[in-house]
This record gives sequence, C-alpha cells and structure tokens, in this order.
Amino acid sequence: MSQRQAWDLVRFARTLTFFDTVPVLKDLDWLKQMILGDDSPTGTAPRSGLGRVLVVTANDAELLAVALRDRGFEPVVTSSASLRVEQFAGVRAAILADATPAAIALAARELPPPTLLPVFDFRRADASVRGWWGAVDDVVMGGVSQSGLQIAGDRARFAGEVSTANNGGFASVRTRNFEPPLDLSGCAGLELVVKGDGQRYKCILRGENRWDGIGYAMSFDTVATGGAEDWQTVRLPFAEFVPVFRAKVVDAPPFAPERTCALQLMLSKFEYDKALNPKFQPGRFALEIAAISAYRDFPVPQVVVLEPGADLQAVLAEQSLHWAAAAGGTPEAIAHQCAQFWRGQMA
Repeated sequence: MSQRQAWDLVRFARTLTFFDTVPVLKDLDWLKQMILGDDSPTGTAPRSGLGRVLVVTANDAELLAVALRDRGFEPVVTSSASLRVEQFAGVRAAILADATPAAIALAARELPPPTLLPVFDFRRADASVRGWWGAVDDVVMGGVSQSGLQIAGDRARFAGEVSTANNGGFASVRTRNFEPPLDLSGCAGLELVVKGDGQRYKCILRGENRWDGIGYAMSFDTVATGGAEDWQTVRLPFAEFVPVFRAKVVDAPPFAPERTCALQLMLSKFEYDKALNPKFQPGRFALEIAAISAYRDFPVPQVVVLEPGADLQAVLAEQSLHWAAAAGGTPEAIAHQCAQFWRGQMA
C-alpha cells in the first residue's frame, strides 16, 4: 500500500480564495491580496456577443457610437488617417464609413474570421489575461497534483504535474465567473487551437455561477508531435457537451450557450461515471493554447461599408473579406442595419 502524501492546505486555501468561495473573504481585498500575492485576480473580462467594434469615419461619429452602445456594442471610433494595428485589439468587426484601400487591407489582416467569435485570443493577449484563470487541482479533495496557466509570448500554457496519490488524479484551470455571463447565442460550439502532448483533455463549460455545480464536459484528444508549428484545431459542438457533476453524468437540460458563466480545461484519469481516461499518463504534462473561440455555422460580416462604390467593392473582393453594404441615413438606421448583419439576420 502506497504511503499517503502530505496535503497542501495553503494551496487549498488559495484556490478557494481566488474563486471567491469563502463569503467572509469576498469583499476583503486586502486579505485576498495577502493570501494570493501575484496570483490575485486581474484582467479584463471577455465580452459577450460581438462586443467591441471599430468605427472608421472622417466625421463626428458620436451619435453613431451612442446608437451602437444602445444595442449592446462597444464602439471604438477612429479615422482612416489615424488607423493603427493596435486599435484592432479585441475588435471583432468594423464599420468603414470612411473606407480606403489601406483601411480595408488592415481590416482584412487584423479582424477574426467571419465564422469565429473570439473568447480568449492568447496570440494577442497581454499578461493580465492570466488573472482570469486559476488552478482547480485535486488538492480540493486531498490530492497533490499541481498545475497553472501561464501566458508565454503568443500562447497560453496549461501545464503542471498530475498525480494519482491520495486518490487524486486531476489537474485543471478554470476562469473566474463571467459577470454578466457570456452570451454565445447563435454559435454552434467552441473552437480550440492547441498543441498537446498526446493526452486526452476535457473542456468544461458552466451555465451557473456556483462553485461546485453542474458542468458540461467534452473530451478531446491531442497529438504528441514536438514540431514548432504543429497546432491542432479542435471543434467541440455545444450539442455534444455532457452534463456532469464531479465526473458523474447527471440528468440536466442541454447546455445553453447564451449563459456561459465559466470555462475550464482539465486533465483527469477519469472520463465519466468512473470510466478511465485511456490516454491518461501521470506525471508532467503541457497543453499550449493559441485561442479559444466560439464558432458559428454561418459567417457574419467582418466589415460593414457605407454605400461602397464599384472601386471599393473591387478592393473588398480582392481582400477576401466577408462584408456587407449598408445604406446611408441616420446614425440610428446605420446602427440598426449593422446589428442585423452581425446577428445573422441579413447575411
């Protein structure tokens, strides 16, 4: 019989503190800072729906910006003359009221694909994004596995050491609860761009903000290659996520993507209902992640152009952008048309 290893009470306390599961600590920021140190929660929350849009105009766009905000968007206003790569950070679509070939080319290079809604794009992330992710290892049930998520250059790295000692056998990283929850309605599933080590991992979604509630899980296999650019694109349809509670399948409604409260990535010796993970190997592991996005089964316009002439239409076609033309009119009318395009109602 193997000897039981020492349980790390301090790490257990840090986990509970990070995820605000101790009511008495929830509003005591100074005490949380003392317990967590550099691992204190930080960073900007992912945005629901389309979120941030870039408005490129030569005129005063304040009324258009107000109309877009009223529809749940976050407009960033600039002009073609002052347009810079940095302004595309977090931007998911653009309105080109002042369209130039240079602006169109930059949008084609910097905007996400028309079928993707980025949730975490680690290729463009700064280090503060890590503050949204905390470890949830088997220390919560007496185990000794350890893991974490780090931002390294153009990727995140979920890595650590998983051990079956003390009846444990899982390591994971989870986001804090999104407040408000992410609205991924209109999307068919998640797309992960990863580089793995040959093990089988789980992606877990949570539709409630409880710490220990029902999650929706789906497993995915990775390929051990070792090549510098051997990235996998993994698609996980929402319809195939299984409702689970502590790795046991439960009777629950299907996952509702319009209320996505948290994300979790896990390596576990178990699949579901005590079945073993056939690819599980205890010891060191690493999963690199370039991006986590929601994907649609239909494209939405990356850019909306106001009354483009034939010359601009030719430039748009050359750049292979998915675009839509909007009639002019009042800022309210323009914002209404853009909202319909981006929600897939006028594709």
